[in-house]
Amino acid sequence: MLRTLVPILVLGLSANLEPGTLVVFVMLLQTDRPRRNALAFLAGWFVSLAVVFTLSYSVLHGESPVSGSTEELLVQLGEIVVAVVLAWVAVHEWRRRHDTPGSGQPRTARWLDDLGPRTAFFAAMWEQPWTVTMAAAMVVVRASLGAPEAVVAFLVFALASTALIGTVWTVFRRDPARAEATLRKAEVAVRTRGPRVFAVVAAVASLAFFADAVYGLATR
Repeated sequence: MLRTLVPILVLGLSANLEPGTLVVFVMLLQTDRPRRNALAFLAGWFVSLAVVFTLSYSVLHGESPVSGSTEELLVQLGEIVVAVVLAWVAVHEWRRRHDTPGSGQPRTARWLDDLGPRTAFFAAMWEQPWTVTMAAAMVVVRASLGAPEAVVAFLVFALASTALIGTVWTVFRRDPARAEATLRKAEVAVRTRGPRVFAVVAAVASLAFFADAVYGLATR
């Protein structure tokens, strides 16, 4: 179980490095209803995580596929798909590593003119780095965890993936008036360093999934 939770934790923490998520969350805290919008954003984030994990887990129901079976082949092909997607993300993020902190806009920027809890809910689902969530779900499926262990893995990933925005939310709640400087520093740091680290994590995960899939196919 521990061997599964370590990559789950790493992937969850890497999800914090996607600049768009933090940018949108900081924007939510600057609206007329910051608390309601922030809670709606967190709710949308957790719902989207639950959907991906539930769909992925339902493929094998936590049962270890028989060697050489069709189920194992599907898992191996799924690993290759995830590896290719992660490789594309790694290249994309690496090209962004020299972007200035103020460059680019989050994908949901066009939604933010008339922002309310409903928009914040769907913004979280849209801004979430789905590739990382897919990779974490594949780790759970590949480990063939039972339902209780899969729930633990889900909670670890969910909490890790919200570590940064959770910290930002805590800082804001303690002193909204003085939190702006801290929020801006966090935003600049993630915009500056996030793409580079995110690219490295995505590349390593891509190689790991691809190597495991190729080894499995070669030994069928």
